[in-house]
Amino acid sequence: MKPEKQKAARRLRKQGCSVREIAARLEVSRGSVSRWVRAVPLTSDQQRVLKLRNPAVTGHLAGAETNKRKGEERREKWRQEGRLQAKEADWLHVAGCMLYWGEGDKSRNMAGMSNSDPELLKLFLRFLKECMGVEDANISVRLHVYTDRASVEESEAFWLKILGLPPKSLRKTVVNNVSRASKGKRKRSLKHGTCRLLVTKTEIVQKIYGALQEYGAFQGNDSIF
Repeated sequence: MKPEKQKAARRLRKQGCSVREIAARLEVSRGSVSRWVRAVPLTSDQQRVLKLRNPAVTGHLAGAETNKRKGEERREKWRQEGRLQAKEADWLHVAGCMLYWGEGDKSRNMAGMSNSDPELLKLFLRFLKECMGVEDANISVRLHVYTDRASVEESEAFWLKILGLPPKSLRKTVVNNVSRASKGKRKRSLKHGTCRLLVTKTEIVQKIYGALQEYGAFQGNDSIF
């Protein structure tokens, strides 16, 4: 009887049956079936079908799909709030959104902006605080500086003072060292480099996107909305 079951197991495996299914049909252990069919190759299509029928895999896929749907619903809710806020037409809100539209990093989960103009970044920071309710604890500052005109410490102190942010907002500063070809000094280099403001909160950036949809009368970009 055992050789007959081995042959039957291999035949069923060639048809694309799982080890679990074969064991149930032949009323033998899964361990035995695994040994019998170990050398039986499966096509890529058969492997894909078996994977999709695996309860662990299907459960994971279902969970991932649910999480994706919930994420999309949350983002749409925040965008709707942004649209409603845009209808109030507050000048600072309009200015901040337009500034982000032109200069901001386009990401799904964070609002960031890099620039060398202190006044521009001060305006964007005011927008984040007054219109979006962002607190200092949620704002990160990262500098990209040169050291031929000011030290790292001087540049960090400059930007923190200009923006009115605490030292704990600072992230590691990126230093662009002077090359030998420049002979120790660059022409027209930015004394205090560039500053990047970053708020890693999906809610904030999606509210901005919603407002931009309202101001610009467009639907949006699926990759970030």
